[in-house]
Amino acid sequence: MDTSKEYIKMCEKAEEIQNLCPFRCRTMTAYSQTSVTYFDESCVYFLNDKYKEIWLPRQDQLQEMVAPKEDVQHLLLHFYNRVGALFNEKDKPWLQFKSFEQLWLAFVMKEKYNKIWNGKDWEKIK
Repeated sequence: MDTSKEYIKMCEKAEEIQNLCPFRCRTMTAYSQTSVTYFDESCVYFLNDKYKEIWLPRQDQLQEMVAPKEDVQHLLLHFYNRVGALFNEKDKPWLQFKSFEQLWLAFVMKEKYNKIWNGKDWEKIK
């Protein structure tokens, strides 16, 4: 599970995704020495310095946002084709993503909201 500063920032800025959060923390248990918290072992959150909860979707939760579980073969083929096209772009935008969660979040934001990550925020594609 990605709990890097980059992924936390990507999730925090993805307001559309935050609005889909299935739960909100009520009883939180700290995990290790980080500020990552778990709720019912099904959702991962990060509490920022303003005590704002930021949902960190797992890869399977991101995948469900673009296709139901029953359609996993079509989802993976679609993901492969879309992400594979990035490998042919000369500025190599896929290099900025350091985990599958980051890559899947970028895929969800592009497919559902027509937004791309510019390194600081999600911007609408014109």
